Amino acid sequence: MHEKNETIDPQMVLNAAKRQKHLVNSGATKPLPFRLKQLQTLKSAINKHEKDIMEALHKDLRKSEFESYSTEIGYMYDSIGHTIKKLRHWMKLKRVRTPLVHFGSKSVIYSEPYGSALIIGPFNYPFMLVMDPLVGAIAAGNCAVVKPSEFTPHVSAVIAKLIRDNFDGDYITVVEGGKEATSALIQAPFDVIFFTGSAPVGKLTP
Repeated sequence: MHEKNETIDPQMVLNAAKRQKHLVNSGATKPLPFRLKQLQTLKSAINKHEKDIMEALHKDLRKSEFESYSTEIGYMYDSIGHTIKKLRHWMKLKRVRTPLVHFGSKSVIYSEPYGSALIIGPFNYPFMLVMDPLVGAIAAGNCAVVKPSEFTPHVSAVIAKLIRDNFDGDYITVVEGGKEATSALIQAPFDVIFFTGSAPVGKLTP
């Protein structure tokens, strides 16, 4: 699903969330090799589009190449590398103390994906503050719908192309647009919403 227009079909958004939940429930996104492969794919895609990202950041925010790399692109390489290094450990079962009433048994915590995640990006760090939450969603075995900021249209277009060219739409997809698009998205049954922005706007989410 790739939409630039302000008019967003709520049913389309609903169907996207349902397809993503179905994919997570199938177990396809849970294995460690799958998650690591998607993280590597994201890192390679960022590297491939590095010049485009810098140009978009300059057009939208007048960021220099140095600032674009140090605060957005380079940060993402570090974040993805750290996540890849730690992910196996994070996925391990965690043994916890068993209550006395259950004497003789063992207790463990299983980390399970939420399901379908909605990521709503801001305008000030429009690339990093979309991609970093996406890294977390992928690492946790979730699917995601990404909504870049409409106030940075060039960055939004690069993000859309990057994701569309490298990920299946039922796994990770992008919705572009303004307030109407955001309104339609936050009304859909996502399992978790990652929003970066003002408190008054954040309170509008269900």
